[in-house]
Order: sequence, then structure tokens, then C-alpha cells
Amino acid sequence: MRCLVEQNSAQQYSLHDMKNIFWNYPQLNIYLSTIPDRMHHLDLGLFNYQVTYTRVLLKELCGQIAVDELDNRLAKIPRFSGLKIFKNGLENIKRFTANEFQNMMKVFVFVIEGIVINHHKSSISTSRAKRSDEALVNVYYYWNKMYLYSRREYFKESELVIFDV
Repeated sequence: MRCLVEQNSAQQYSLHDMKNIFWNYPQLNIYLSTIPDRMHHLDLGLFNYQVTYTRVLLKELCGQIAVDELDNRLAKIPRFSGLKIFKNGLENIKRFTANEFQNMMKVFVFVIEGIVINHHKSSISTSRAKRSDEALVNVYYYWNKMYLYSRREYFKESELVIFDV
């Protein structure tokens, strides 16, 4: 940001041309001084958006029948100790807590598999439906993997390769 202001390019990026007092302290890294809030950022933020977008994508690729199938699959998960059951599907997703999203993460990769293949519109080829279904499953698989890694305090350089950083 400082470079953009000094190069008079701030306007192109909708930045205001004003000096920042913290620029006088080059040893200060604001990103190291903030604490990431996993619950709001990942559970209630990104995962919520991901599930909401998945519903929109299913509706686009398959129609409302796929969204209903997703809700039905979530509702049919049998009771298990420590696992929240979504008997009404995702009808009240706006009121979900972080704990409910965490429970959904545990099962969503299994719930989503095969929906696009089974319910794709006739205008979509079977091979495209398979690729879309596989991609959707991979999104949730890699999300869960990333989520588990994000609970760690420290990362090795070699572990960052897993996330293509």
C-alpha cells in the first residue's frame, strides 16, 4: 500500500493518498500482531459461504431436486454420539452456530457425493456431471484437510506445500 501511495497509483486501487503513521516503524508487521479468529473466519464465514454457494451451484447444474436431495441426505444421517443431526436439512442455515457448521464439516463430503451425477440436467453431459461431482467432493475433502491443519500453532515449510502456498 505504501508503494502505491508513493508512486501516486493509489487512486487506481481506491486508496486514499494519506501517510500511515505505522510506516515509520519498519519492524512492525501488523499481520503478525493480529490473532486470526478461526470460528468467525472459517466456521461461520467461509464454510457457510461454501455451503450456500454449493446449493446455488446444485440448483444451476441440476435444478431444485438436487438441493432437496442434499437436504434429505443431511436429514437421513443416523444418530451418533457427539454428532448434530440436521433433521430439517439446511432450511435455517442463517441461524447455524459454529458448532453446527463443524458437525456439518464431518459429514458433508459424504453427503454431497453423487448428487450432480444422479440429478444433472439433460443439457449437461454425463462426463461433465462426473467432473463437476468429483470437483465438488474434492472441495470439501481439501477443506476438511485444511481445517484440521489450521488448528495447529506452527507449520513446517514442507506442510505448506500441501496447500500450494
